[in-house]
Amino acid sequence: MYKKNRKRLGQNRLRRSSAAFMGLLGGLLFAASGSQALGQIDDGLISYWPLDEVQGTKTPDLISFYDMELVNLTSDDLVDGKHGKAFSFSNERQTLLQRVHEPSDNLPANKHESYTLSMWVNVTGEGQNDLRIFSEGNTSNSNPLFNMGTHNGGADGSLDFYLRQSGWDTFGHAYSIQQPFDGSWHHIALVQSDGARTFYVDGVADELEIPDKPEGDWLVNNTSIGGILRAAASHWVTGLIDDVAIWNRALTESELGELSSSALGDLLGGQEADPVAEGLVAHWPLDVIQGTKTPDKVNGYDMELTNLSESDVVAGKVGNAFSFSNERQTLLSRVHEADEDLPANKHESYTLSMWVNVVGEGQNDLRIFSEGNTSNSNPLFNMGTHNGGADGSLDFYLRQSGWDTFGHAYSEQQPFDGTWRHIAFVQTNGARTLYVDGVADALEIPDKPEGDWLVNNSSIGGILRAAASHWATGLIDEVAVWKRALSEDEVNSVITNGVPSAGGGNQRPLAIASFSAEYASVAKGGTVVLQWDASPDASLWVSHGVGDVTANSEFGVGSVEVPLEGTSNFTLYASRGSDTVSASTMVTAYDGIADGWTLIQDFESMNTDASVNGQERWKNPEGTTAVIETGTPSGNALTLSGTALSAVLLGSQTILEGEKATLFFRAYTAEGDGGSVQVNVGLSEKPIRFIGDFDADVGPFVQFGDLEGFLDLLSIDGYGGTLDWTGKSVDYETTYNVWLDVDNRNLDDGDKFTMYFQKASGGDREEGFKDYTSDRNPAGSVDLGLPGPDLDTIFVSSHNNGIQQGQFLIDDIYISKGSFNDGIPAEIDGLNATDEITDDSTPPGGGGTGEPAAA
Repeated sequence: MYKKNRKRLGQNRLRRSSAAFMGLLGGLLFAASGSQALGQIDDGLISYWPLDEVQGTKTPDLISFYDMELVNLTSDDLVDGKHGKAFSFSNERQTLLQRVHEPSDNLPANKHESYTLSMWVNVTGEGQNDLRIFSEGNTSNSNPLFNMGTHNGGADGSLDFYLRQSGWDTFGHAYSIQQPFDGSWHHIALVQSDGARTFYVDGVADELEIPDKPEGDWLVNNTSIGGILRAAASHWVTGLIDDVAIWNRALTESELGELSSSALGDLLGGQEADPVAEGLVAHWPLDVIQGTKTPDKVNGYDMELTNLSESDVVAGKVGNAFSFSNERQTLLSRVHEADEDLPANKHESYTLSMWVNVVGEGQNDLRIFSEGNTSNSNPLFNMGTHNGGADGSLDFYLRQSGWDTFGHAYSEQQPFDGTWRHIAFVQTNGARTLYVDGVADALEIPDKPEGDWLVNNSSIGGILRAAASHWATGLIDEVAVWKRALSEDEVNSVITNGVPSAGGGNQRPLAIASFSAEYASVAKGGTVVLQWDASPDASLWVSHGVGDVTANSEFGVGSVEVPLEGTSNFTLYASRGSDTVSASTMVTAYDGIADGWTLIQDFESMNTDASVNGQERWKNPEGTTAVIETGTPSGNALTLSGTALSAVLLGSQTILEGEKATLFFRAYTAEGDGGSVQVNVGLSEKPIRFIGDFDADVGPFVQFGDLEGFLDLLSIDGYGGTLDWTGKSVDYETTYNVWLDVDNRNLDDGDKFTMYFQKASGGDREEGFKDYTSDRNPAGSVDLGLPGPDLDTIFVSSHNNGIQQGQFLIDDIYISKGSFNDGIPAEIDGLNATDEITDDSTPPGGGGTGEPAAA
């Protein structure tokens, strides 16, 4: 039975959702019967190499993905073993399994004061002189050696220890009394307990006295099976080896007895798989924070934290829970890749399960779970509080263009009553049912329409579209998604027994999720912020002299500010053992930017004739905003077609409350044959959702509008004011420099802003309007919450459906912070990209340098 399941695990281990995986590792937490060893054998287990299969150039470690590299071994060397298959090693062919470890790894075994090495061997020792079955060495220093192998004279079947490191007394060649290398299968184990060492053969302690480990650290960096690995390999053995495992603790004699009579895999799979675990896609226990995320225990679909911290992790229904706050606009969210098993609504059948402790009454239309789209504000799958805050019912709101909208529709039961309640949403081939505490609700939810949901994200505690909104207040715990419909009995099993384990917490495949520069273009001599999201256990290294940035990361997420002396294509390397992946991002360094100005966007590095959404921090949730080639010295510029909303996040250039700053941009308007121009350009902190949100109550802005037949400058003065002509107009077919001086005062007083303009070809700088008060509403709104104090977004919005591409252009966006700036950041044709600084360097040894990153 185990042989079959173990093979399935090896084939599907990256997905972490197979029933075999549940049976093997899911059993670790749920085994409650049998011997004591069955309940404990998994404790401290670092690595388990069944040696049953070849995957590419490796054989897998089923626990931590510390896979062994194959040297001169193929699938032809897989033979019948003690349990399932084994590898057949050959001295003549110089075969080896090896892995070089990272400092952050839990291997080599000898980095631990206490550990256990376990394996099955079928080796004839007589005649094999000083050949090794297991070794830990160093690829750059041939001195340190931890070796277990055949008698150095090939005299008999004893095991020969050879332990050496400069500064320590060498132990070896020293031979076991028992004879495990007699040409038949034997189980051998070395147990080190706080430095004290004992060797076991078939569960029996050998009489060989092995001295305690000396004080200090072993200087080994690799593990090998079937020979030694130093700078090169040597001492290859001939024989069969199977079921190799390492723990970071000393196993007991009773546990060793179990291992000598059973396969480790059978012990780990001590009971059948919990059938409820079948199809489990994601499980967020909401127990801990790891850097900027909270982990998914199944597939690594970790949720990003927004405005949440350790103080929001509180006692929950099971372990801890997250405390969400509408006032603080808290959220957990994740944008998914196309090949992933989320969002839930990509499946015709699925189950969503969670525990909630929410007071619904008084919370108007706030959401506990949502799936939306970051580039299209229309599709929404929402579960939340009553849209009128009338009671504790659950309110569904399901919408997508082309489908009938369902909502606001309320559950008969009242799960949001301020106590812990379990809710589950089950969809079976499109048919939908809500369960509250395991009881099907009477609300009739229409079947899912034909076609696919156009959602690309999942969020807990609110909605995520281009920006977040509809934040709920309350406690949420134990959120899980299955890609199948649970039965009513299974829903109740989850309530009673919890979400079944999927063997989570193991090492994920090495990956870089993202690597980018905050701004793609920077003044020469300025600085650029590089940002990344990579495997949490990887060593990270950046080219162009930045070096090792592992210390700049928290669970794989980090950033570093680096000087830029020329155009540079930065490369991030993520390394783990012998594996390395990389990603690159180009940053252009310009000559010609005046002091005091930061270039936000000149559009030269962006794709043309496509939506700006997702390019270099830009969002475009409604309508079409694109970059086009102007064919003029201006180069590329931004344009809008029809009603459209677009925005870019300022990041490090956010204008904080109490700060003064100047926004500069260039604008051009052509006299179109279609609709009139109504384009707003300004600063806001408002979530980027719908175009209607930016008609008013936005922040400092200026509108270019020609509804009256002239190209007028308009704005709103004060909250509750109306859009009005400022008394100034500009010319068509003319490029203008525009300055918006902003004093970001507190919300009650309102921001003050003044606008200036000037023909880019020359002429006087004119005042458009002076000392207007921002129209931001200090009270906020129900669905978008209270406004934030900082202006973190530049928005460009078109409020007339008839505007055509190229009719309005915006270009050369800059920010100057600290005071108002009446200068010109750069002439239209005054920027010169510096030559690219080439750098072909890679991480030393495939890993980091160990040196701190540049600051």
